[in-house]
Amino acid sequence: MRVYYCVIGCIFNSNFIIAKHIPYDMIIDSMKNSKHRKSFDDCYRESTFHQYWIINKKIDSVYGPFQKPELLEKFKELGIPDSLRIE
Repeated sequence: MRVYYCVIGCIFNSNFIIAKHIPYDMIIDSMKNSKHRKSFDDCYRESTFHQYWIINKKIDSVYGPFQKPELLEKFKELGIPDSLRIE
C-alpha cells in the first residue's frame, strides 16, 4: 500500500512513521467542481480534509487512512507514544 501525493506532514521515531496527507482525488474533485477553474495548487492550499497513515517500520505494516478520531484510537491500540501525535 502507498500513501499517494500531497503528504503535508510527518513525524517519526525508530518504530513508527505518522503521515498526514490530503487525498489526491479530493483535490481533483475540488478542481472539477470549482466555479472559477481553480488550479491544483489553489485547491491543495484550501483543502481542510486530511487523512492520516501509520507505518510500523519494525514489522513493515501500513495502517490507514484514518480520520483524526480513528487515528487516536489506533495510537492506543498500537501503543504509539503521544510524542508522535501530528496536528
